[in-house]
Amino acid sequence: ASWEAMAMMSKMTLRPYVYVVKNPKVYDGDSFTCDLNLGLFMEKKKVKVRLMGVDTPEKGFRAKSAREKQLALEAKALIVDLLNNAEQVLLYSENGTGKYGRLLSTVIAVQKDGSHLSAAEELIKHNLARPYFGGTKSKEPW
Repeated sequence: ASWEAMAMMSKMTLRPYVYVVKNPKVYDGDSFTCDLNLGLFMEKKKVKVRLMGVDTPEKGFRAKSAREKQLALEAKALIVDLLNNAEQVLLYSENGTGKYGRLLSTVIAVQKDGSHLSAAEELIKHNLARPYFGGTKSKEPW
């Protein structure tokens, strides 16, 4: 194949996808499982999702302190509230899957008044997440 054809094919495969989230089940502040409405009356069940751009405190035995456990619970509660109280939740994905097989995504909660809230931005705004784009995570305590 010619260079131009390969370049065109790579652009096609990197195009972003937008899906409607249904039945979210939140695991922690930066990951959840949901069904995705793919359009044309098709649905993909039990898709594991990882929020792009943030890292939230660890819960359970992975937490390094009681404060981290508490912040992890707050981060999870914020995401549960955001996803369950939105008029519609959109998942924007163009980065494939991460090292644990989760779909790397930007998640947008469309509010009843038509405004849009980014799940990652809301977590950062409430000091429940740090910016993170792969690589080594911050060792700074929560």
